[in-house]
Amino acid sequence: MQSVLSQFIAYLESIDLSYRDYQDLHHWCIKEIGPFWESIATFFNIPEIPYTISGKKIEAPIKRILMGAEVDQVISKDSLRDPTAIDYFKKFKNFILS
Repeated sequence: MQSVLSQFIAYLESIDLSYRDYQDLHHWCIKEIGPFWESIATFFNIPEIPYTISGKKIEAPIKRILMGAEVDQVISKDSLRDPTAIDYFKKFKNFILS
């Protein structure tokens, strides 16, 4: 399996990024945030970023889910602010692993 560095972004409303929008977003990120963004290959619009009840993003568990681990093995849904926020990543994992 090929490794690709992607960024998940939650928009306030559902929009599809055109190629031009993607380029503008990519260049803005490089200029305003830093050169790390040059290595981002794709952006994915997601409904919501999953947070714990205490307000921390759950980056490591999401990475493990996308690598094939089951949600119940990496995080308790009871520890999430919105337990449905992780559903997108379960579907995405099934899509990329199929």
